[in-house]
Amino acid sequence: MGSSGINAEYMGSSGINAEYMGSSGINAEYMGISMLKDKQKRNEEVLRERERKLKDKVMAFEAREQAQQRMQADREEQQRRSQEASREAELSNAVQARVDAWLQRMGTYAGKVGDIRQVLTRLHEVFPHFNPPTKFKVPLDMKELAPVKKQYYKATKLLHPDRHVNSATEKRLLATSLFTVLTEQFKRYEANLNWNPFFGL
Repeated sequence: MGSSGINAEYMGSSGINAEYMGSSGINAEYMGISMLKDKQKRNEEVLRERERKLKDKVMAFEAREQAQQRMQADREEQQRRSQEASREAELSNAVQARVDAWLQRMGTYAGKVGDIRQVLTRLHEVFPHFNPPTKFKVPLDMKELAPVKKQYYKATKLLHPDRHVNSATEKRLLATSLFTVLTEQFKRYEANLNWNPFFGL
């Protein structure tokens, strides 16, 4: 009986040990899983950090590319404007030379080249953008202000720079030049006629 009691107690102790060992195994397995999860979490954090850095690099690269493209576009636009300005300056000189040559054929008034009466009558020769060609005609021996003034206002309305903002470059430059010519010629005609109503050619 004594020996049996001891064996029974030993067997009970073995059961406890077995239970303890089983519990330890579970704990070890849990710890292993926990460590694996921690490692996986760290790996995910590393991956996210790498992705963030890569994204930052891509964004920085795209920003540099866009900045370079804008700079290139600005340079091309400046070059285009410079070329256009150069071409317009050359065309402006050519147009002005044409107007000056035409004005030389418009007679004289008050001792200076250009008679507003001829300028109005023959305007279509240099600016053929209206009809009929005699639209602004006045008698070349006209010595009254009102009829000339009326035709002058009609012609300058046609030639006014504001009307030619969107016109072709050559037409715009020509209209602007002729607007100035007509204004100068009419002022001289008006001043001389007011000073001397009998002032002739």
